[in-house]
Amino acid sequence: MSGKNTLIVGAIFLILGFIATFLFFSVFKEVRYPYEARILGVDVYSMVPLHEIPSWLWIYLEKTNDRAALICNFEIAAVSYPSLNGYKISFRKGNKNAIYISKKSAVIQGTDDANLLKACHVFFCLRENITLASNLSEISSFLKDKNEIYVIYDKSLGIDGLKGYAEIMMVLGYIQSKTLKLIDYNGDGIIDEKERNKSMMEHMLKIYPFMRNGSICVPQPFKSLYQEFIPENKSYNCSNLKPAIILSLNKTREIRVEDTTLILMGDDKGLHSEAILLRDILEPEFIVVMHEKAQ
Repeated sequence: MSGKNTLIVGAIFLILGFIATFLFFSVFKEVRYPYEARILGVDVYSMVPLHEIPSWLWIYLEKTNDRAALICNFEIAAVSYPSLNGYKISFRKGNKNAIYISKKSAVIQGTDDANLLKACHVFFCLRENITLASNLSEISSFLKDKNEIYVIYDKSLGIDGLKGYAEIMMVLGYIQSKTLKLIDYNGDGIIDEKERNKSMMEHMLKIYPFMRNGSICVPQPFKSLYQEFIPENKSYNCSNLKPAIILSLNKTREIRVEDTTLILMGDDKGLHSEAILLRDILEPEFIVVMHEKAQ
């Protein structure tokens, strides 16, 4: 081979080497995200400022057979408009709990079902501009060991806020049915009406709804599969009704636990969004079970 040909071949191999190196680092280099945050133990990586996420109203949710991802789909869909051209939201299991946001899509990732839901709740909070002032475990365990719960809502709630109240009452009714334990107290093999009523009083979550006007609360009628609450015509000091879940109109959207009170604060639409979130934190399976029954 002549010297000229050798130089040409060498140049070709050199160029190919540069191309291969460029392609390698282009494919395998770590993606740089200009916006990062850590929220409730979930790492958020974003190509867009996080304050722009609330504008993602038109959403394309990827179909899934994964139960945790399906719950998340229902959660996000409840506050979104469906569109094939909307921002695409997808889910996956991975080695860390994280959310990866690009300009037109987001990937929600968790190490298992529980952490996928946790990451989903974080994305939901970003979308709806909700602050979780208490950690998720504190909220999810709020009803633990409680035999009764008061649900208090502001008299001034509009349509969206009342929808949120309805979501909370429905999931509490579902939880109530799971807490009921019928006891055969006298051991005769038969549970009579007296034993049934005693079982419900001692081993079932009781739900008492109230409407608040200032500091005064007025009881509201309630009926579930196992409980009928017919209130007396009297009013109560709201501060004496505990433990309680309170829906309170406020300019700030926030969920917090204060001792024996779980408070949802926000504007009317915000309270609806917070109720959806609370529904899925308290009983993630509820919305899927309701969907399966409706089919």
